Amino acid sequence: MKKNRATVLILLLFVLLSPAFGRNTSSRHDAMGIVGVAVIDDSQSFPNPAALYFYNAEYSFLFDASFSELLDLAGPYVPALKFRGSFTSERMAVDLSVSYTTDKSQGMGLVDIFQTTTVDFMLSAGFEQISVGFAISGGSVRQRLNAPMKGVGDYFSQFFLSQFERRIDSEFLQARAGLMLKGQNLSMGIILDDVLSKQGSKTTFDVSSLFSHACIGLYYSRDEYSSRGRMNYLIYSLSGEVNNLFTKESRRLNIGAELDFRLVRDFSIAFRMCFSSLMSEFRKQDWSVGLGLDMPNIRVSANMSFPYAHKPTLDISCLTQI
Repeated sequence: MKKNRATVLILLLFVLLSPAFGRNTSSRHDAMGIVGVAVIDDSQSFPNPAALYFYNAEYSFLFDASFSELLDLAGPYVPALKFRGSFTSERMAVDLSVSYTTDKSQGMGLVDIFQTTTVDFMLSAGFEQISVGFAISGGSVRQRLNAPMKGVGDYFSQFFLSQFERRIDSEFLQARAGLMLKGQNLSMGIILDDVLSKQGSKTTFDVSSLFSHACIGLYYSRDEYSSRGRMNYLIYSLSGEVNNLFTKESRRLNIGAELDFRLVRDFSIAFRMCFSSLMSEFRKQDWSVGLGLDMPNIRVSANMSFPYAHKPTLDISCLTQI
């Protein structure tokens, strides 16, 4: 009873202190390979809907909040916020996310703020070690243009106390399909990311759209327990992906790794790293490093990304699961 009360108290704290819900990837996926097309874990984030079939829990609720900031002392203040709530039951998941992003405006000290609301519905089915999944996402964008953003005070007033306007033709609808093959330690995933795409009043469905953002990936992870039933105190995981597989100009290679130190069964500290680059311009490399702290029902992550020719970004997220 005390444990349940503590969990509810933590959830309320997140809702009060964290202003938005985010995209359908976890900080672990971001730090290990950006997409997570082949990653199977219990973070209840499913970039590949086929991974839902291998989710172990009968049902669960998840709340995720994250904050990102561009490390640029020149200003203006350009934070990003994400909130996500998710419910998973058997082979179905429903995801609700609201995210706030900012972009520098033409005026000094002014930014454009965009609020994106997305609903994601996922289904999966499978047999033994193979699964397929389908997901459909829809939402819209609201905006606030030329908003002053010079400090934390402006951040609260512009994000939470000001009115946003509907962005014309910002409604979107997207469907994606995935396939996953799972071995004992190795899994492979494939995603077709634009099975159906609608932007504003235009809906597209053709072969070129179907394969334009296809992704393929591999993921390896060491077992949590040895063959003798002893807990492994060091779990290492590797992920490799190729995004935009059939589009030469934007084809991208992602390689991620994680070292997870299990101090006790339900408490661990993880170090993560990711390398990403366009395959046509290999010198333009993006890097990210991350730290993760896993405790019962709570996960805290901090990622630092270093994109090519851009300012670094710090991302901090907190996730709780029931």
